[in-house]
Amino acid sequence: VTIDGDELFSPTEISKLLSAGTHDVKLSKNGYDVWKSQVEIEAGLLTKITWARLFPINPTVDTVDIHDKPLTITSFSPSRKNLIIAEAESENLELLNIQSDKLKAKIIKFEDFAYIPSESDAKVQSADFKIVSWSNNDSKILVRQQVGESAHWILVNLSDTKKSVDLTTIFNKNFTQLLLANDSASKIWALAEGELTEINVEDKTMTQVIATNVTRIANNQNTVAYVAKSTDTILGAKTDSTEAEIDDGDTPTNKIYIYNEGEDGSTAIVELGD
Repeated sequence: VTIDGDELFSPTEISKLLSAGTHDVKLSKNGYDVWKSQVEIEAGLLTKITWARLFPINPTVDTVDIHDKPLTITSFSPSRKNLIIAEAESENLELLNIQSDKLKAKIIKFEDFAYIPSESDAKVQSADFKIVSWSNNDSKILVRQQVGESAHWILVNLSDTKKSVDLTTIFNKNFTQLLLANDSASKIWALAEGELTEINVEDKTMTQVIATNVTRIANNQNTVAYVAKSTDTILGAKTDSTEAEIDDGDTPTNKIYIYNEGEDGSTAIVELGD
């Protein structure tokens, strides 16, 4: 590690007190290319360098997995340490740990977490499933399973599939969108039939309706943005036990709102406009 021309004989897991301003940082290792960048340091703030990577000058390519059939499912985890794949017509998912030189694989059967109608004797296959998202800690995946004309949304626990949760069956809702609201996926923003709510996965409970006539949602964990018609009443924001309502008249126009849930349980709605 070299900082501003001074070489530090240390591994990369180091901390260094630097003055505010721009500093030249270089990482080098025998047999690998050199990584260097100018890093801006702000006074009083901790700056982490997590994006640096060194690649072999003469890389070797190894075959780690071979599949005869096309893959219908491929999904990387947020950390890029895990990969889930499934072949066409397969009845299993393969969870691959790709962070080490030796590939580690775990087989997860669809039947261990899938919704299977009681009157059906058909086997569930990879074509029925889509991985919508991962939890930020890589422990769970949100899966959408197509069952005939309807869809089932399932939160799959990758370490113990018996702890997976069929959200559609539990809440008997026709969900159109589900967004994970925290790192562990214990809370989920839910949109069903135009109504925005929040699901507590651990308690298997759902909040009162936060907003109605919502067409789509997006989130940054515990803050959700949604599009709703301004003529509809928006519920959920409370101050001193008084329910806040937003009603912009009789003209139906789409507006964007932000709903924030604080760590202390407080809530707030902010209108961003058309």
